[in-house]
Amino acid sequence: MRKLSSVFALLVVAAMLLSACAGAAPAATSDGAAAPAADAGAAAPAEATVDANAPTPEPTPVVNAFGNCDDPMRLWHGLTGSDGVTLNDMLTQFAAENPDISVTVEIIAWGTLYQKLQTAFVAGTQPDMILLHASEIPQFGSYGVLRDLSDQYTSGGGWLPDDDISETTMSGMSWDGVTYGIPLDNHGRGLWINTAMFDAAGISTDPATAEMQLRQRR
Repeated sequence: MRKLSSVFALLVVAAMLLSACAGAAPAATSDGAAAPAADAGAAAPAEATVDANAPTPEPTPVVNAFGNCDDPMRLWHGLTGSDGVTLNDMLTQFAAENPDISVTVEIIAWGTLYQKLQTAFVAGTQPDMILLHASEIPQFGSYGVLRDLSDQYTSGGGWLPDDDISETTMSGMSWDGVTYGIPLDNHGRGLWINTAMFDAAGISTDPATAEMQLRQRR
């Protein structure tokens, strides 16, 4: 049994297919004839009582398989939108190019995923790979359940060039001096300025920092 999991750090799958249901056909009797409709005058069944204090049921994960090998790797992530569709396409291509490897994916909403992961690690039923936001790496790294992925980078003899990744991104995938992640995506930040409004307000210096922006708003 694999004991440690790899982590893809998100510095921030499948599409759920919903099918419309047609109206139900009349039930058939044992002789194949349609059963008679219910008496229109019969009393309607009583509405079920809803317990407001009952726990909210856990959403059912969306499960998809890519490839056909007998021992698939298990991946959990929370990409329930268009980013998950793109990841699906990537995994489809990966499986086609690597027929000796297959991946089973469970898509679980982020809020549920992190709680479910803790339970899975305790029970020894954790996946082989997980997608985490970089902010979650210190927590799971402190549990001692994540695999050191330093050997996946060129500085450790691996395939991924360290110098292709910014220092800020690398630091987000590390905890206590150990790199636990491989970046999947990185959300940059930008600032658009209406220079005409700046000129009208008598502002001649672009706000280079958040502190400057706050001062200029006052």
